[in-house]
Amino acid sequence: MKRYLFTIIILSLFSWGVTVVAQTTEPTQSEINRITNMTYNATVNEGDINVIVNPEYPRAFETVSIRLDSNIIDLNRYLIQWTTDTFEQKSGIGMRDFSIQAGNNGVRKRITVTISGSGTRLVKNITITPQDATLLWEAIDSYVPPFYYGKKQASQESIISLTGIQNFKISNGNQLSDAVYLWTRNGNKILNAGGYSKGNLIIQHNKLRRSEEITMDISDVANANNARVSVTIPITNPEINWYYRDIYNYRKPVSINEGLRVGQEDVTIIAEPFFFSLARINDLDFTWKMNDEILYLDSAAPKNELIVRNPEKSGQVSFSVNLKNPRTFLQSTNRSTTLYFQ
Repeated sequence: MKRYLFTIIILSLFSWGVTVVAQTTEPTQSEINRITNMTYNATVNEGDINVIVNPEYPRAFETVSIRLDSNIIDLNRYLIQWTTDTFEQKSGIGMRDFSIQAGNNGVRKRITVTISGSGTRLVKNITITPQDATLLWEAIDSYVPPFYYGKKQASQESIISLTGIQNFKISNGNQLSDAVYLWTRNGNKILNAGGYSKGNLIIQHNKLRRSEEITMDISDVANANNARVSVTIPITNPEINWYYRDIYNYRKPVSINEGLRVGQEDVTIIAEPFFFSLARINDLDFTWKMNDEILYLDSAAPKNELIVRNPEKSGQVSFSVNLKNPRTFLQSTNRSTTLYFQ
């Protein structure tokens, strides 16, 4: 069966109104052979083989999947041999996929891939070295009372500080100042942060998001050791918790958010703010109410405390506080509690 090479060249000279059409010609056998030989003798090098490692930054003892890809040659038609640390693991025609378990942090695993066929022989070297890094965060302007021992949570518009720590294990040692840091926030690279020995990042919460996703890429100066760590910072709402002092001015450590039964004594109730962006409680705007009626406190008294005199008769009274941070747009909350007099 004859093969024809149809070549149509149309040259339109609009300015002269002339159109020239070249006639089709049949290629000779020598031309067909020359094209075929060019296909098989095309130069292919190691850089034409792409290596896809998943995960890109493996952790210690994690299973790693490796896949070969190329836009130059069809790897499905080549013999592919996988060898790890001089021990053959797998080989076969078109065997582009391989999996291996990473070692401990700092332990290198070397993989050699040999690709052969159609007069081509390529060797690709892959190194898997898991490394460890830590990413810490703190809402530095989040207010909590002195007796609170938990983590300060970030709220709307909080200032958040992040610190990256590398725990690389390599033969010649590696200090924190030797590391290069790259930062990504919510999928976007932070161009004005990161670099050599820049392991700290300070951000202000984006008012449109319910969480902040921060990723840190860290490597040594030679880019021979790499690690990636991500953290999701939840954004909480500021809150109020109720406490009280007894007649001996002793502050009970248990909250009275669900109410308090009072005997014959007077009590001092305390509306304690949590997770507002402020330095002092007095920076907040307090609005007190008793049974939905606004209370006006003595300006010299603490804004978050109210002395309640015992009415000496049975009944209940509801107290509520509305808090607003005048320095922000979104930080506000309210909460109520009930005193039951007996």
